[in-house]
Amino acid sequence: MVGFAAFGPRRDGPDEGELYAIYLHPRVWSRGLGRLLHASVLTSLAASWPAAVLWVLATNERAKSFYERAGWSLDGGSRTETIAGGTVSLEELRFRRPLP
Repeated sequence: MVGFAAFGPRRDGPDEGELYAIYLHPRVWSRGLGRLLHASVLTSLAASWPAAVLWVLATNERAKSFYERAGWSLDGGSRTETIAGGTVSLEELRFRRPLP
């Protein structure tokens, strides 16, 4: 296995889908596998919802660029997740897109 995706109903809002995660091992980046996995997720999400959201770390330029090329747009949503017993804060940005 070199990657996975997780998705389902939106966890924090209206009746939309959410792409929770896509992960590929770095050794298989830039081979088109992310685009294929993403397309499969969109097909599955579109079977149940008219639109979807996802959250990306504000500092993850590679992921933001990937999702923007795939038709996702920033919608103004942001949040800060605190982990490691409150010692680490992670700023996330929300993207949204209509589903085919």
